[in-house]
This record gives sequence, C-alpha cells and structure tokens, in this order.
Amino acid sequence: MDIFRLQDRFLMWRARWYSRLASKAFAAFGKNSLLLYPVRVRNPKKIYIGNDVHIESSVWLNAVDSWAGETYDGRIIISDAAVIMNNVQISSIASIFIGKGATVGRNCTIVDHNHDFHPLDVSIVHAPLTQGKPVIIEDEALLAVNCVVGPGVTIGKHSFVAAGSLVTTDIPPYSFASGVPAKVIRARDPVTGVWEKTPPGRT
Repeated sequence: MDIFRLQDRFLMWRARWYSRLASKAFAAFGKNSLLLYPVRVRNPKKIYIGNDVHIESSVWLNAVDSWAGETYDGRIIISDAAVIMNNVQISSIASIFIGKGATVGRNCTIVDHNHDFHPLDVSIVHAPLTQGKPVIIEDEALLAVNCVVGPGVTIGKHSFVAAGSLVTTDIPPYSFASGVPAKVIRARDPVTGVWEKTPPGRT
C-alpha cells in the first residue's frame, strides 16, 4: 500500500468537497477550481475566481471592507488557470488582479496598501490604511517563493520575479527581475526572441 498516494487522493477528495461548499460564498467561482483546506477568506463577495484555479492551503484572501473605523472596497480577481501556493497573503482595499496562468509562489505577499505610520496616538498595526493603489499581475507571470509585491505595481506578461524579491516598481512584460528592490536583469528581445542582459541603468 502506497500511503502517500492514498494521502493525495484523500486531500484531493477533501479539496473538491471544501471547494464545492465554499464556492457559493464568492462573487464568482469558476469550473474545476480548487481550494485546499484551510483557506482564510475575508469578504468573499468581493473575490472573483476563474476556471481551473488552484489555491493551496493556508492562503489568506483579504478583500478589506473595514479597518480602524474606516471603510474600504477591496477586490481580488484571480483569473483562469492561476496557481496560488501555500502561505500566500493577498490583501486589497482597492483591487488586485492576477492574470491567466499566473503563479504566486509559497510565502509571497501581495498588497495594494500599507498601514499608515503617521498617526502617533495608535500603534501602526491598528492605524487606518494608506490609499489603495491597484496591483496587476499579468498573464503567465510567476512570483517565486518569498516575494513581496507592493501597492501600485504592474508585473508584465510572462515575467519571472526571483525568490525573495521586493517589487516596488513596474516590471515590463517578458522580463526576469530580482533583488530588493527588484530590478530587471534580463529581458526578451522582441525581434530576436533572445533573453538579453539588461544594460546598466535600465529597469
């Protein structure tokens, strides 16, 4: 008896039932999409999940509606065939869009806001949130493990962001980016199709 194969079969069976029960809570939940138990969700009526989406366990989908006495209108859109790995946090007070076939690796954080550190009469974590700036992760992009994506960022189509990167500015399509903050290291030449090293000073 292969105990690990049995374990996988049980986990998938549980995921299908869990997804079927949870799907009714979301604004949209496409065909063949799976949530692997447990997933933490806030305000699911503002979360849209496409077809064939795979969301691993211990993910936090946080479409913020209120915090510190303020009201917000956060939205999260996860498009067809996207993959969200374990321990990912996605938190929105404006909008976060994840494109078709995009992958978010383990332990990544994607936010369109921050906690405001200016008020001195309250701890930062309990302060109102800064103005939301939409985040867009385009089709086929991949965030490797432990990346952080900040407010107002667009990561272009089919771009790869290396593990442990902090993304604070836009990443063009068909790029390889790395670092803190993330910089473009290589980019695909649209004429030759070759992935070339990025000249110094170009991001």
